[in-house]
Amino acid sequence: WQARRNWERVWFKGGSLGDGQGLLVLTFGWMVESDDRGAYVIIGMANTQSSNPGRINQNAFFSALSRMVDIVTDQY
Repeated sequence: WQARRNWERVWFKGGSLGDGQGLLVLTFGWMVESDDRGAYVIIGMANTQSSNPGRINQNAFFSALSRMVDIVTDQY
């Protein structure tokens, strides 16, 4: 993945909660760090109510958050 090539250290933590019909809660967090650029944290959290028929699309969520990591990488 791109972040591993651009940062000396990359940490990831994620979590989810589903109900058998899909994801109700989804969180992803990255910390990227290098000796010359410092450390940055990118966190995304999404939730929906169980009464809502729509569920969280994990692929779209990951795509948006990974793009945020790319933006941080491009800026610094």
